Amino acid sequence: MSRDPSNRRISFCVLHRDGRVLHQALDVLPIYSTTKTIIARTIHLLGIDPNARISEWIEKDVCPHPIRVKQLLNHTSGLIDYGALPAYNQAIAAGVVWDDQTFGQHTLQRPLLTTPGLAFAYSNPGYWLLKKIIEQVTNQTFAETISRLIFEPLEMNSAYVAEDQFAPNLPRYPAGWVWHGLVMSNALDVAKFLCSLDAERYMDNAFPVGEMHPTWHDPHYGNGLMIEPGEHFGHYGGGPGYSAAAMHFLKTGVTACVLESVSDPAAPDPAATTLFKLVEDLGY
Repeated sequence: MSRDPSNRRISFCVLHRDGRVLHQALDVLPIYSTTKTIIARTIHLLGIDPNARISEWIEKDVCPHPIRVKQLLNHTSGLIDYGALPAYNQAIAAGVVWDDQTFGQHTLQRPLLTTPGLAFAYSNPGYWLLKKIIEQVTNQTFAETISRLIFEPLEMNSAYVAEDQFAPNLPRYPAGWVWHGLVMSNALDVAKFLCSLDAERYMDNAFPVGEMHPTWHDPHYGNGLMIEPGEHFGHYGGGPGYSAAAMHFLKTGVTACVLESVSDPAAPDPAATTLFKLVEDLGY
């Protein structure tokens, strides 16, 4: 992984099980897909039935498929993702941000990869649908709802939903490219949020991912959480310029978060690599 240390920005935090801050260095950075955990928690806090069909809130011309909320939450909806689509990357290069209709035409209105509920397939569009359900239920914007339900009660004072250009070094990549919404935060606030989740229920709606990873031996995904059963749960995030990782370790009760700038966009989950090394080096 290639980095220029002189330009590197990093925010990290390690919390004890009782909430004490053990180590921290704070800077507000994008958390990218770690936003999904916040979306999933909001669905739970609103009491939305995970077995409900999304057609209760989403019109057929937006997404015509017979998908349930729980299948969006654990990425078994069968919806395709947009990250690898040539048209998506061409549009980013051209500086033309897709609107909701264009995103939907490339993803939600396309044939499903599999019958819903049968297989894991990571889908950012699925979490956009969850965001829209939140807005339908609350009659508020996504930013207003998560501020009221999550940021304010947990005193996540650094956290907010990004709009337009969220990083000065990414003039051609505004927040609109992260379709489900993009939260900005420091590592302390992300760690506080993850620490607030009910560790007794972390396996709820968990589905086996079926992919191997150097730090994952039996990976599952459920309710906005990446899960190694009996070991740790949390989420990674990655996109242009930045990487994020937040993880709660079940055996020690420690919660850690690393957000950092990266100069190598091809490096796999650099913040996660930093996080696991940090926790190991500190003896947690």
